[in-house]
Amino acid sequence: MDEQDISPIIVYRIPGIPVPKKNNRRITKSQKSLPSVRFLLWQSYAIEVLGQYRNPHPPLTYVKKLEIIFGMPDMRNRDTDNIDTSVKDMLVKANVLVDDNWKVLPNCQVRGVYSPDLPFTYIKIIGGRCD
Repeated sequence: MDEQDISPIIVYRIPGIPVPKKNNRRITKSQKSLPSVRFLLWQSYAIEVLGQYRNPHPPLTYVKKLEIIFGMPDMRNRDTDNIDTSVKDMLVKANVLVDDNWKVLPNCQVRGVYSPDLPFTYIKIIGGRCD
């Protein structure tokens, strides 16, 4: 397939507080580490929300810039690295991205904002391309 530039900006907004994938992992009897049920429920919900957006292209193989903004309901300290990993993994699982490695996402900006009335995750993909 030839390279295909997708619309210059794709925006998703997921209501609610994102759940870190790395926290509260489950360990099986065979010592395998699995994501928490809470994370899996959030991931399913987020993928369902993304499904409401029109996404007629195959997974993106390159993104010029990915912006993630977390609107949090309180001033509690949260590790943005853990939350950003959850969002990127969800984008891969939802087939928005082919992978979340540095070749696909060379430029990622993450920040949190205080949003006491309506927590959210805002995802902005700038300059996406399919190969």
